[in-house]
Amino acid sequence: MLRKVLIYHLIPFTIACLGIFFLLDYSSILGQKKSVIIAGTQTKIRGYDPNLLAGDSAEINYFSSIKNKQQLTLFGSSEFSSTPYCSHYFLPDSLGIKSYGLGHAYHQNLSILCELLAADEYLENSKICIILSLGWFNTKGTNTSAFIEFVRPNLLQKIINNPTIDLKHKQYIGQYINEHKNEISALSNEMKVLESCYLTQQSNFLNKLKNSALEKIQGTQNHELKYETQLSSNQLPFTTIDYAEISTRLQKEFVESITSNPIYVYDEYYNRYLVEEDGKEKHGNVEPFKLENNQELNDFRQLIQYLKSKNTDCSFVIQPVNPYYYDHVENYNPLCDTLTSLLEKNNFPYLNLHVSNKEDYEPGILKDVMHLGDYGWMKVNYFLDSLYHEDRN
Repeated sequence: MLRKVLIYHLIPFTIACLGIFFLLDYSSILGQKKSVIIAGTQTKIRGYDPNLLAGDSAEINYFSSIKNKQQLTLFGSSEFSSTPYCSHYFLPDSLGIKSYGLGHAYHQNLSILCELLAADEYLENSKICIILSLGWFNTKGTNTSAFIEFVRPNLLQKIINNPTIDLKHKQYIGQYINEHKNEISALSNEMKVLESCYLTQQSNFLNKLKNSALEKIQGTQNHELKYETQLSSNQLPFTTIDYAEISTRLQKEFVESITSNPIYVYDEYYNRYLVEEDGKEKHGNVEPFKLENNQELNDFRQLIQYLKSKNTDCSFVIQPVNPYYYDHVENYNPLCDTLTSLLEKNNFPYLNLHVSNKEDYEPGILKDVMHLGDYGWMKVNYFLDSLYHEDRN
């Protein structure tokens, strides 16, 4: 009996108390700091950043893109490249739509949620497109290396010190930190605060004290991190686009360029990655996976809920995988049905490029087994143009 009391009551209570004391202590530390202002002019109205590791300049361009209601911000992962048909190049260069992309491999729903939370004050009516990869949902969710890379300390600072962000979002991030802390060499102060938000949530008895501590942190204005950004006033030229002509040409050029394989991937990729030493062709397989308690799907739901609450002008693209390489692609069908159902329920427009068989697959949509090719990007560009094109006459 005593053991149960210790395990289920005393230990959680002690942890919660320590979390409260840390919050109070941290708030006093923050209160001793002066305001930090990061100022600069937006320089990137086309192109993308793989992450925000470049520091102030990258952060200024990111926040400016969200703040600029005439600019589209794209969130994606390893499909981003330097091809002129990528949306972050094609839309500015051909249609005059200012566009900025953020992300590379392992940039998934949780990191995107945190980046958006950091830009909370600018989100209403912002033009946003999130490119989803089905493979994200067949993992255990965002890995800690990616979280540390994409969710920079300044972003966490912005989240902590914004009292208008619903506490449940801070607790959601804190839960991730708590569950992965053994994989992180040293928690930053910001991570510790958010972890404490989650830990104190576990004790109803301490709710009032918890809220008081959080209010003390969030109400400490003299340490607030602020971005003072000057938006670019440059106007981009645009031309009339014949999507059918360009798309037909790009698909034809891609198919005709393939000489070494029958699965519609470019030759260099096929010869380097998809052929065994004995010359046998490799194949992937989509194993069945459960949607119940799926961490990536939970992250997606949290992201959707937040975007809806902020009245964003947001859209989504669901990328396919190559059914000539992957077997049992139909195992993604229940996931796609769930994703599209959630998007429709929340009135978010989407482009679903997923197909589950070879007969429905259009060669050239992907350049390899999972990354958009130029023909695929033109489908995305047409979709985004239909949503975000504005009359420039």
